[in-house]
Amino acid sequence: MRRFIGIAIPFLFSSVANAQSSVTLYGLLDVGLGFTSNTKGHGTIQEQSGYLQGSRWGLKGVEDLGGSNQAIFTLENGFSISNGAPLGNGSQIFSRVAFVGLQNSNYGAITFGRQYEPMVDVVGPLTANGAYGGYIFTHPFDNDNTDRTFRLSNSVKYTSSKFAGFQFESIYGFSNQPGGFSQNRAYGAGMSYDGGALSIAAGCFQSDNANSTAIGALPSSTAVPTYMNGNFASERQRTWGVASRYTVGSLSLGAAYTHTSLDAPTSSFYFGTFPTGTAPQTLRFGNYEVSAAYYFTPAFYGVAMYAYTEAQDSLNGVVSRPHWNHGALLFGYQLSKRTKVYAAAAYLNLGGAVSGTPFGTAYQTGSAGPSDARSQVVARVGILHLF
Repeated sequence: MRRFIGIAIPFLFSSVANAQSSVTLYGLLDVGLGFTSNTKGHGTIQEQSGYLQGSRWGLKGVEDLGGSNQAIFTLENGFSISNGAPLGNGSQIFSRVAFVGLQNSNYGAITFGRQYEPMVDVVGPLTANGAYGGYIFTHPFDNDNTDRTFRLSNSVKYTSSKFAGFQFESIYGFSNQPGGFSQNRAYGAGMSYDGGALSIAAGCFQSDNANSTAIGALPSSTAVPTYMNGNFASERQRTWGVASRYTVGSLSLGAAYTHTSLDAPTSSFYFGTFPTGTAPQTLRFGNYEVSAAYYFTPAFYGVAMYAYTEAQDSLNGVVSRPHWNHGALLFGYQLSKRTKVYAAAAYLNLGGAVSGTPFGTAYQTGSAGPSDARSQVVARVGILHLF
């Protein structure tokens, strides 16, 4: 399993006291050229940063406290390598994660700060986008957060140690608003099993009254509110999912199902505010995914994914059922342990949608913008370097 999931290789720049106490500088640089079809009547070619994995740099520290206890911290910032600009809210120095806590080798870790929820930590690594393909392998609008659209600020998180291959985590994100305890609070839990050849995971997440201010749409704006606890602004978001992966030799096979339920959504991180009169009372997504990865040689591998997403939205008592067929391919070649080149392509087709609504045209994540039609193609070649 570990050979298929990209990991950052840290560079140690400082150590204190002994070999068990250290501070590590690490990072990831991902950039390439992307093509998008059907945008304003044309195909679009762009230089794009962070679409296989988000470009980032970070600091990770550990201090040995004795008795199998350690103090730990991680500070991580995302940015665009194309122009050097930070990603997310400009006031956030560490927009990806920022947490500190204590861990024990027997009992696990408790951490405080800005952190990922279980759909990212537990379910995401067993999906095609979380393990291999990144942005263009993502389910429509990343409705299940397996591509890390958002993190939880003001959160406390417990992660257990592994017991016979099992691991558990839970998280609670505080609203930090006087008189508004449930305003933009969030919580979730997840469990995983790693049996070597077989890995299984399940997770769930809920956010209440997330993003009370409208979210700026991409790509025209990359401002992410500091209070962001969901990729939709809504009265309530519930997401859950299960995923599995089986590896035999050079072949890895995966399957996943995720479900998202939204009450009174008003806007999305991807397409902005619903136009007047089009905001549904309820919105549901169900994502079915199968994937395969194969190492032709130790350095050269390929990934294929097919996903079917069905949605249901209710507007003034009228129910519509848009659905998406989504296929993606990726080929990667490791030039070294730290550097690889890759080529990827995805095709998205939309059916059952109502014209004039946000779901009236296709919108492939990782594209230059919404399609002018019911389908869209995105292709990309790039290089990824770890340090």
